[in-house]
Amino acid sequence: MNYPKYDVLTSTDAKEYEFTSTGKNGNINKAVIFDVTMQADIYNLCFGNLIYDDASKTYIIDDEKVDNNGDIREILATVALTAYHFSSTHPHLKIFIAGSDKRRTNTYKRAIKLNYEELSKTFDMLWSIGR
Repeated sequence: MNYPKYDVLTSTDAKEYEFTSTGKNGNINKAVIFDVTMQADIYNLCFGNLIYDDASKTYIIDDEKVDNNGDIREILATVALTAYHFSSTHPHLKIFIAGSDKRRTNTYKRAIKLNYEELSKTFDMLWSIGR
């Protein structure tokens, strides 16, 4: 995607990524995790704010928070960058993407449609009906 992208930290297995959104509401830590589904060759792209959960003493992804940081294009371009990296590292695996709610799913669909020509050079995309 031809938008600025954030610098990304990548895990050694190329399944976990972290970056910082910088915008009108400050710096917000973000994470992308490719998590295996019930089908071993399909991974779910999990994305959201990286927050520390005091109860579990671990970091978790909050995929419901709305930040309105003014950098949605940079964030989505960075998430796409992680998908490119994951796919180049794991070319035999498939990626599943859906938002945590209808609004987010529609945002992702719009971003994909706007960048379809570029994305389709690397990814074979299947659309689900009903979401």
